[in-house]
Amino acid sequence: MTYRAVLLDLDDTILDFHACVRYTLESGFAKFHLGEYREEEALPVFRRISDELWQGIEKGTVSFEEMKARRFPEFLEAMHVQGDGRAFEAYFREVLYVSGIPVQGAMELLENLHDRVIVCAASNGPGDQQRSRLKEAGMLEYFDELFISGDIGFSKPDIGFYAFVLDTLEKEHPWLRKDEILCVGDSLSSDIAGGIQAGLDTCWYNPENKKAPDGWVITHTIERLAEINALISGSV
Repeated sequence: MTYRAVLLDLDDTILDFHACVRYTLESGFAKFHLGEYREEEALPVFRRISDELWQGIEKGTVSFEEMKARRFPEFLEAMHVQGDGRAFEAYFREVLYVSGIPVQGAMELLENLHDRVIVCAASNGPGDQQRSRLKEAGMLEYFDELFISGDIGFSKPDIGFYAFVLDTLEKEHPWLRKDEILCVGDSLSSDIAGGIQAGLDTCWYNPENKKAPDGWVITHTIERLAEINALISGSV
């Protein structure tokens, strides 16, 4: 199959979200005088709480504003640290806004895809934040379309997100067939589940070679972003 459009997730597919998390947690402990920072303890706790809240957003049980209000207060409580969680969240978002750290191979992929296919961002998060991060990374110019939940009003994997994407692509690229669109991302619960629900071919970016749960029908699984080039050209 030759694909003519790609929906690329941003966080931890194209942009290294966890690199920003690691920096912000360490610098935030120093900034807010929260005591000794131990990454081996703090990072897993933050990831668990943040992932649970994002899963709530994906399921529609948690709003984005609620996530921001709860994430760092719950993190500090779980770490048994006294501090202003909302101020820490605000600091985190300030850093994230200008964080443009590419995932390894991401820039090379975009350079390769540019002018070959329709390159679309498909991301959860605030629109201005994600555009700022792409600009900081020098990637913004490589995208033909930006589909971001904060602009659309629906978050992945909600079918409303993909309905908006497909309707826009149909209007702006009427020659494009649905089976020529590839949905790429690192999250099974967001990118892959949403793509499957929308009837799109999916590509799970799985650099840690995790095992997918039984019953998941994923079109492609890759460990390196460069493998997408072969998918696009139809050589696999």
